[in-house]
Amino acid sequence: MTRSYRFISEHRAVFGVTRLCRVLGVRRPGFYEWLAAAPTRAKRAADDEGLAAEIGEVHAGHRGAYGRPRIVVALRRRGRRVNHKRVGRVMRERGVVGLTRGRRRSLTRPDAVAAPVPDLIGRDFTAPTPGRRLVGDIT
Repeated sequence: MTRSYRFISEHRAVFGVTRLCRVLGVRRPGFYEWLAAAPTRAKRAADDEGLAAEIGEVHAGHRGAYGRPRIVVALRRRGRRVNHKRVGRVMRERGVVGLTRGRRRSLTRPDAVAAPVPDLIGRDFTAPTPGRRLVGDIT
């Protein structure tokens, strides 16, 4: 939609708004609504630039380790009212990412060549008298 409206805005002096809207298949009132919202879009873009500068300060101040959740907390501590979704969008648009931890690695690995332990009692854990079958489990 935005591309269509931008095209109409650039060529309306030559072809007229009504004709361009009909050819592009968009609503004429929708174009005028988009045109009226231009100052709001410009203000939001300026606010996003200011927010991006603050995000960059916090991110650099913590050696690039902070991601979106911690940056949101840091901005709120500074007194800035922000939404976590907006911070995430601004960070994504500007390529700001935090450090992620590496995968946890298992310290024990089964031996591939070892023979499996035999099941000596055949999964029957009942005992005729106490002390006849002693079983243990390390899991």
